[in-house]
Amino acid sequence: MAPDDVPLPLLERYAIGQCTPEDLAELEAWIDGQPERRLFLDRLQLLFALPVGRDAPVTFSASEIEQAWGRLADRMSTQAAHDRARATRRGKLATIGVVCVALIVALWLIFGR
Repeated sequence: MAPDDVPLPLLERYAIGQCTPEDLAELEAWIDGQPERRLFLDRLQLLFALPVGRDAPVTFSASEIEQAWGRLADRMSTQAAHDRARATRRGKLATIGVVCVALIVALWLIFGR
């Protein structure tokens, strides 16, 4: 089994100690012949070890993750639309300001002398 063949949910179950016997057999097959993989799994388990009194880590299903990404994408596109509208308003105000200054200067040149 190649390193890329181990699914992340399997590694997660291993890290939090919820592997089935089938999961463990799959991981053992992956580890065979490459001791650094055992070291990797040991370190992974240490990272996920739960201190006393702490709740189990929260995990999300693939559909929950997709929904969260969808909500984030919606928020980002809405914010981008607001930013574009704000930039357009600022551009218009700057143009009006320049025209007003030019008009004042022109009137001053015509009538101020």
